[in-house]
Amino acid sequence: MKKPQRWGLLSDSHGNLTATEKAIDILSSKNCETIIHLGDFCDTSRREYLEDILRLFQEKGVVAVKGNNDYLIELALQNDAGREYADPKGMYKFLKDVPMKIIKNDFCFAHSFPFDYLRAFYEPIDIGSTERASLLFGQMPYRILFCGHSHTPIYFCLKNRDDVLRQEIPLGEKLLLEPTHRYIFVVGSVDQGECAVFDAETSLYERINVFL
Repeated sequence: MKKPQRWGLLSDSHGNLTATEKAIDILSSKNCETIIHLGDFCDTSRREYLEDILRLFQEKGVVAVKGNNDYLIELALQNDAGREYADPKGMYKFLKDVPMKIIKNDFCFAHSFPFDYLRAFYEPIDIGSTERASLLFGQMPYRILFCGHSHTPIYFCLKNRDDVLRQEIPLGEKLLLEPTHRYIFVVGSVDQGECAVFDAETSLYERINVFL
């Protein structure tokens, strides 16, 4: 079976069904073979479209990793909340089965830190400096981490053992990744119109704003 080469990336929908639908349609039109949502498709204070978003993922074949809001909704459904939904048990099973990270070759997809403990999706990697990214490059084995949580579409690049750069992802341009460098991409929030495409064959990353 051929490995996916074009990845559609979105994150942090926070219950925004319209933006999520639009982002998925755009990524599908760009021939993305796999679309991955990087967590927080749910929102603890915006629950009215939760069933619709989960149904959308199932209909469109969207793969997801778990974010902190998704985990809190999962816990609420486990404790018999969600009587306003038609199928709370089905929703709970869906959320429970969502992994904390997905690994494909030397790529990792996670909500924030690429680990399996709960703090991993609560703490942002981007704090306006390279401090946490620098530590993370030393802790993770992956060449590229794609994540969300911080909402700002930026990337970190490790050029050598100590040289970490923090850069805004250019909008409307395709960023060519160097094969000898390591990267952390914060995709941005689809609630604010952000999504992205990564082409593994050409090593090109493209930031897309669905509202423009």
